Amino acid sequence: MEFFYRFYNFCPPLEREKLGAWGFSAILERDIARAALLTEIENHDWIHLQHIADRIIRGYGLAKEDENIKPPYEFVRNEEGNLTLFAESFNIPGNACFLFYPPDSLEELRKKEKSNLNWIEFNPHNVDSSSQQLTLASIWETWATGVYGILKREVCFR
Repeated sequence: MEFFYRFYNFCPPLEREKLGAWGFSAILERDIARAALLTEIENHDWIHLQHIADRIIRGYGLAKEDENIKPPYEFVRNEEGNLTLFAESFNIPGNACFLFYPPDSLEELRKKEKSNLNWIEFNPHNVDSSSQQLTLASIWETWATGVYGILKREVCFR
């Protein structure tokens, strides 16, 4: 099995009461990220990924069953305006709680030239609790393994 992602600083913070203290980074292999950015997402895959993330969010108790929430994944559009497999933001209920890929780094990722780094990093914003940390890690990992499976043609959401 090859490893194409990892979490960095995924641990309980030293100062648990400090806002944003539960933040962590998600690292993804650059070639997988670039392939996701250049591949359009099919509607059934978009629906399935959003549904799984919604179930995860509700399962961790961050939203009630009848509560409307923002779609967890924000996918990047290509030059034609179509959604790609690359999600630039992973959103959960809370005080602007999410993981994100810096928008100013997207153009560099689109380029064919190799980078000095063979990975990209998703950064945290306002991760204030262990339940937010676990939920974000779960929805990010669901996206990453789903994208990997789609790109490698090992799995398809139907």
